[in-house]
Amino acid sequence: MHLAKSTLRAIGAVLLIAALGIGAWQLGWFVEAKNTNKRTEINDKSQGRQQALTSKVLRDIRTVRDIDTQDQTDAVKAQRQAFVDEICDNAALLTGNVTLSPSAQGFIDQECP
Repeated sequence: MHLAKSTLRAIGAVLLIAALGIGAWQLGWFVEAKNTNKRTEINDKSQGRQQALTSKVLRDIRTVRDIDTQDQTDAVKAQRQAFVDEICDNAALLTGNVTLSPSAQGFIDQECP
């Protein structure tokens, strides 16, 4: 009987150690994911990233305005919509520290829902 109790205690201890190890491993993944998300958020708000997004938005707005001067075939309309979608996605990533020209801001206000 004494041997059975010792065996059960040993098995219980091994299971407890395994559960704690798996829990710590999962906690490590959780913390790493949180850190990665925070680093990404900081990088997205960095001055360099904001300048790159601003340049891309302004360049794409010029492209859309050029597209607007072309014959409006279905392919041209689809191309325009793809650029507008990208402009809206990138404009949403801009922080309040970025000031766009009134015409660019007006374009975004009009085209982006």
